[in-house]
Amino acid sequence: MRTRPVLLLLILCLSASCRPLREEGQGLPQLGRTPALVSQPDGSLTAVCEILDARIPRSSRNPDIDRLAGDKPRLLILNRTDLADPAVTARWRRFFEEQGFAVLETDAKSGKGVKDFVPAVRKLLEEKLQDYEAKGQGGRPL
Repeated sequence: MRTRPVLLLLILCLSASCRPLREEGQGLPQLGRTPALVSQPDGSLTAVCEILDARIPRSSRNPDIDRLAGDKPRLLILNRTDLADPAVTARWRRFFEEQGFAVLETDAKSGKGVKDFVPAVRKLLEEKLQDYEAKGQGGRPL
């Protein structure tokens, strides 16, 4: 039996690129086909990973993602940590973790923290991966 890979939706939404495209008929800021992908009825979307600017994490979030993601497991990636104040980033990390999000700090330019992405996703989806294993569908690619 062939198994489907775990499907993640990565959402990159930095403040400069999150301007509304309503005049182009998109309806949601910079999401393009994302709403259709997130709400697919076949349940193929497994988790949502949202990439935020660590300097301005609240401002760089798209407010529609909460509604679109629903109850899917979420990983917030605080990127550009090299440019952010470490103490402030730690406070934001605690804030998001208290909201129930898994959080990963990265600096994509230098590569710091990037290698922790797959382990963070495995931890985020630990129960789902165990369910797959119990059904004999283990070894799904991430």
